[in-house]
Amino acid sequence: MNQQTIEKICVKINKRFPETLKKKPKVKPYNEDLFLLIFNFKATTADGRIMPRTVRVIASEQGKIIKITTSR
Repeated sequence: MNQQTIEKICVKINKRFPETLKKKPKVKPYNEDLFLLIFNFKATTADGRIMPRTVRVIASEQGKIIKITTSR
């Protein structure tokens, strides 16, 4: 996956999850034509505690997002 496609996916993810704004994802192959992008960051809860979060994105080589999952 080239850098331009990764940046295109990051823009879409940044709109949905603003906490990922300055985070670079880890990119791993998922299938022959799919890639897994992993964003790790820390979010602040309503009571002020810090909670680690992970956003996983499965995307095609052309930049089409197939699936987004989050964990807390």
